[in-house]
Amino acid sequence: MAGSAGRSGGARLHGTFDVSAQDGLPKKPASMTELQSQVWDEMMEQLPLEALRKIDAHMLYGLTALVAKMRTLNGEFQHSDDRDIRTSFLQTFDKLIKASGHFGLSPADRKRIQIAKPEEEEDQLEEFM
Repeated sequence: MAGSAGRSGGARLHGTFDVSAQDGLPKKPASMTELQSQVWDEMMEQLPLEALRKIDAHMLYGLTALVAKMRTLNGEFQHSDDRDIRTSFLQTFDKLIKASGHFGLSPADRKRIQIAKPEEEEDQLEEFM
């Protein structure tokens, strides 16, 4: 879907999510492992659902895969002195931190992301005041 002037990703204003243009939530890919599926469910409970779109399924799948890999590597990392496992753990952790920023999963990232209120709610608030 092409964005309109001043917008990126269609309904996404720069730095703000326009909740009036919701097209549904991302669907969980059928190809996920059991662990990835569990992580997906956890993420869907924690993320601001009003900011998600169907198109986010690919990015959310990537984030989910990284969290699942971190959990798997963490057990190996804790009980091993193998340099390759430690390197893989640290590289995966670095990728996870970068991917998490796209979903506002750190305090600094949440400051950047704002969720616009639907106009109807704003009008009712103004009438009340």
